[in-house]
Amino acid sequence: MKKKIRLKNSQEIGKIVLKKQRISSPFYNLYYLYNQPNTKIAIVAGKKCGGAIERNYLKRTMREIIRPNVEKFENIHAVLIAKEKALEISYTKKQDVINNMILQLLERIKK
Repeated sequence: MKKKIRLKNSQEIGKIVLKKQRISSPFYNLYYLYNQPNTKIAIVAGKKCGGAIERNYLKRTMREIIRPNVEKFENIHAVLIAKEKALEISYTKKQDVINNMILQLLERIKK
């Protein structure tokens, strides 16, 4: 994922999470804001997900899964937050879950 589309400021991430527009699964939460001037995405793995090695692994895999789908996020600010259970599943399962969440998000926005 390119650095220019990453949300890095914790205040901006907090604004998105406080709006409480989300799609959730047993492994991830996807918070979003629509009709934004450009596309920005943040990937978060909290301390409950384990040590630094586990959190960094989760973030790397989530970034890699989202990278081919960035074009689908038009004018959306999104925050993808990993839950503890995300460590227990395989890469292909993570890929399926995240892709399904992206499809749900796009369907909600079209309505």
